[in-house]
Amino acid sequence: MERRYKKELASTLYVVLLLALIPHVTVTIEIFLFLLSFFIFRYILKEGVYSQIFVIMVIFSLLTLFGLPEYLILLSLIIFLIIHWIRGVMKKSSISADMSAISLSILISVPFIGLYGLQRMEFVFLLSVIGTVVGILFSTLSPPKDYGWTIPTTSCFAMWSFYALREIYSYPSPPIEYVVFALVLMVLIGYLSNKARLMDSTGVHSSILIGLLVMIFSGWKWFLVLLSFFILGGLFTRYKYDYKASLGIAEKRGGRDYSNTFGNGLSSTVCAIGYGICNNPIFLIAFLGCMATAAGDTMASEIGETYKGRNVLITNFKRVPPGTNGGITILGELSALLGIFIIYLTAFLLNLPIRNFSVLFSVILGGFIGVNFDSLLGATLEGKYLNNSLVNLLATSFGGLISVLLYYHLP
Repeated sequence: MERRYKKELASTLYVVLLLALIPHVTVTIEIFLFLLSFFIFRYILKEGVYSQIFVIMVIFSLLTLFGLPEYLILLSLIIFLIIHWIRGVMKKSSISADMSAISLSILISVPFIGLYGLQRMEFVFLLSVIGTVVGILFSTLSPPKDYGWTIPTTSCFAMWSFYALREIYSYPSPPIEYVVFALVLMVLIGYLSNKARLMDSTGVHSSILIGLLVMIFSGWKWFLVLLSFFILGGLFTRYKYDYKASLGIAEKRGGRDYSNTFGNGLSSTVCAIGYGICNNPIFLIAFLGCMATAAGDTMASEIGETYKGRNVLITNFKRVPPGTNGGITILGELSALLGIFIIYLTAFLLNLPIRNFSVLFSVILGGFIGVNFDSLLGATLEGKYLNNSLVNLLATSFGGLISVLLYYHLP
């Protein structure tokens, strides 16, 4: 065994020993052990990543005084170790390796959680899945030398957020089998999307997170609405691709990344979580408005950019080249309406409770206003103050908000 692997293995065993010790000592002793470990790894062993982790653990130990459960610290450490070994030590960075990291982290986490004698195993399992997916996502966004900061911090705070929501709203935990099914389904879709070059690795992990949260908090019907948008985006990104590429306005070949995924899907995910926690149907209207805006904007861009007629700027209706931020066309506007209607029709066919004119009108008009709000932001703020992903996030949120306002103000 190479010296480097022996050193990593010894460091890992030391961390595992601390994991087993944490449940049986006071916070004061925890902090002392973590500080001592930091000085050993930082100044004697010269192990930068592990010295980072012990600084984070000191902060986490202090946060237990403000309600951070100790078992979430343990979970974040396990997630760090698995991801660090696979991506940092073994240098495996493929989608398959990341899926292995997710599986291992979850499988190893559950026995360690038993050290705390927890009764709510379904909820803790859900937290471990969320923390692992978030940790994997941020490991793809940061260099291995920073894993000691990024992985435990992001995974722990993600889990703590949902723990806090549970304490406030007491939302029910789905069965472990359902969470496993949802995770396997998201991983499979993400893997196939990457193979089809529809998404890069960051796009895959962010879409896994979004799809997982939607399916867990709101159910499979909501997820299928989300999936319909994804399918639309994948299909029409390839529509007349060579022509769009010749104009320099085609989506990059490597696929969409995390920023695009969050830009189009974050607001709708928040709505889905809100519905799961509060069970208020208004979140369904907002969700559909967000998704309608995202689908309409994607269709308007991918189809409208191929229009060989007049392209005009939304602010002054002066002619502009295809692909210009804020540019609109007749074909693009009609395509947007088609995308919006497909989202509504999908929800209708899935028998979601939207079978009345008020919802139809609110979602379609709200989505259409959201699409054109996206164009307005593109013409005025994009490039100067906002990037495309932030414009998408603001527009989808606006479309959802307008849909809700229209619904409440209709007779």
